[in-house]
Amino acid sequence: MRTLKFSSTLLASLAAAGALAGGILFAPPASADGVFLSAQDQPQRKPFNVTGVALLPDGQPAVKFPVEIKVPNKVLQNAGGDQGGGQAPPPDLLSQAKGGPGDMQKTVAKGVTDDSGRFTLKVQPINGNVFYVTIGDKLKSPWIDKPHQIKEEGKDVDLGNIQLSPKVGRG
Repeated sequence: MRTLKFSSTLLASLAAAGALAGGILFAPPASADGVFLSAQDQPQRKPFNVTGVALLPDGQPAVKFPVEIKVPNKVLQNAGGDQGGGQAPPPDLLSQAKGGPGDMQKTVAKGVTDDSGRFTLKVQPINGNVFYVTIGDKLKSPWIDKPHQIKEEGKDVDLGNIQLSPKVGRG
């Protein structure tokens, strides 16, 4: 009888140890900050609108001007110094950009100003918190290529009145 009691206690202990080991071995992986969220639990990033009014150097509306929203090329983000510090990225990273050194930005939205110089572009969520608005073509018309820092993710951005620079060159 004593052998039977020992065996049932041993079996119960082994079962408990196995269940504990199984829970440890099959526990979900922890993320770097110790919090695990499945894809469905993570907040969904929503598109946002970028609006503004393009004005010519004389203050008149820039009618039917091309507008683009661009983001830094992912390969080149944070490549110039410790915090991106305005330094040029190393030549080996520049060569990884799709079009070489001239392909430092990627266009994420395009449009045209209306008869009053206004524009609204819908932008999908972007990595990072900086985008550039490019209006006009510096060799053909008044233009601007202006950076903007996103203050609140997912909120619409109103750039207000944007004064364009005169075109570059003669004519």
